[in-house]
Amino acid sequence: MRINFFAILGLTLAFATNAGAKSLGVYGNVYDIAEPDMTVTIKNQIKDMQKDGSYDAIINKWKKHTLAKIEDPDPVPGITTTTEPRSWLIDPTFTEQHEVAYGGRVLVPKGFSYNPLKYGGLTHDYIFIDGRDQRQVDFAVHAFKQNPRNRIVLVAGSWTRLMRKEHFVIYYDQAGHLTSKFRITHVPAILSQFDGSRLKVEEILP
Repeated sequence: MRINFFAILGLTLAFATNAGAKSLGVYGNVYDIAEPDMTVTIKNQIKDMQKDGSYDAIINKWKKHTLAKIEDPDPVPGITTTTEPRSWLIDPTFTEQHEVAYGGRVLVPKGFSYNPLKYGGLTHDYIFIDGRDQRQVDFAVHAFKQNPRNRIVLVAGSWTRLMRKEHFVIYYDQAGHLTSKFRITHVPAILSQFDGSRLKVEEILP
């Protein structure tokens, strides 16, 4: 009788595997894995930094950097000085994309359109300027003195220094929210109400 070597090897491995499937016990001492508490580590590092003075240095540097950014924010990207005047009209009509409900009642149905100008129009103009350009600053200040309701909005330069100099409120287009919304890419620019339902944007020469 011929013996199949590979068949015997397979049976042997199978038996050995089954026979060996048992607990081998525990040998030696068992220790918990020691991991440092991150909170304690950070507190200790801060204490060390306070001792050598580096902590105060970091805090003071952070304060100066933050105040500098407040005093002179980063310019709104993509805004340049007007070289060719242009103007356009904007219809601010908004269509609700989702149903607005409260207390089981539908307050605003999906698809409802409304124009905010029909509920309350603008009583002033928004004048967008680069605060680093004295020509634009002079233009905006003159427009404000003619109508103190107007709002001066900077896209670059220090709004705090200009406000201290002129003694009236100056705004800053943080992150370019307004200029992007109204598609303004050049300054000086004026945003005003054109009629009962539309806004007008004018990019004018400084």
